[in-house]
Parts: sequence; C-alpha cells; structure tokens
Amino acid sequence: MRPRSSTTPPFSPEAADALARSRLAHEFLGEAFWHGKPLAFFGEGRRLREGVQLPAGADGVLEGALDMEAFIEMMKQHRFHRP
Repeated sequence: MRPRSSTTPPFSPEAADALARSRLAHEFLGEAFWHGKPLAFFGEGRRLREGVQLPAGADGVLEGALDMEAFIEMMKQHRFHRP
C-alpha cells in the first residue's frame, strides 16, 4: 500500500477504499475476525468492512453510529465464537 497523500483526509471515503484494497488490511482484519476479536466500523469504516468482505451483523462486528459503550462491552468479552 502506498503512503496516504497529505491531501487525503484519514477518515475519508478515499482512505477507506484504499484500505479496503490493501492485502495487509484483508489479512489483519480476516485474522482478527477468525480469532473472534471484536471489530468496530464507524462512519466510512463500513466501506472497509465491505471491502474486506466481513459479514455485517456478525457476533463481534459493530457497525454504524459511534457507540463506545457497545464497543467497550464487546471488548470485555475478549472473543466471540466463530463456527
């Protein structure tokens, strides 16, 4: 992945799309998901979740409005069961 240009905001749709195309992002998020780690995708993060093909609404995957209380509760569980 090439470095982000100084003109691309870090939470922009373009930045999310660039991460979604990154092999490293696919590997990192795929491993985290497989090992049942909680993941949260807020704002443009939805584009990243879709790009790496993680299922919306799966146990341990939080998406939508920034809900820190829900994310903290997920973190307390440490892991989520994966079939």
